[in-house]
Amino acid sequence: MKIDIVLSFQDGKPIYRQIEEAIASQILSGKLKGGELLPSTRELSLGLDVSVIAPKMAYENLQRKGYLYAIPGKGTFVSALSEEEKEKLRLEVVDAILERELPVLERFGISPEEFAKRILKK
Repeated sequence: MKIDIVLSFQDGKPIYRQIEEAIASQILSGKLKGGELLPSTRELSLGLDVSVIAPKMAYENLQRKGYLYAIPGKGTFVSALSEEEKEKLRLEVVDAILERELPVLERFGISPEEFAKRILKK
């Protein structure tokens, strides 16, 4: 199974977070299906040329959030999520982005209402 992950070492985002986001987006978009076996953290670290710690942290975070599950001795698998569960996770992603970015916009004098108006124009 091939996971598409492109890492950036220049945007300041931790490697484990980039891996986590890449896998989560592929699950929510349907590219990765419920029950699919993911590469081991060691295989993924070798393929990405990063420390095994980064994929391990990403997998643990994704398990905690319900995207993945592990079976000892067998591996890590994609959770079978209903459309309702996927929608809930998508909204959590949106909320996290807004929580992180709205304070930045406000420092530039852009209110949440003004931001929402701009988004609705797109």
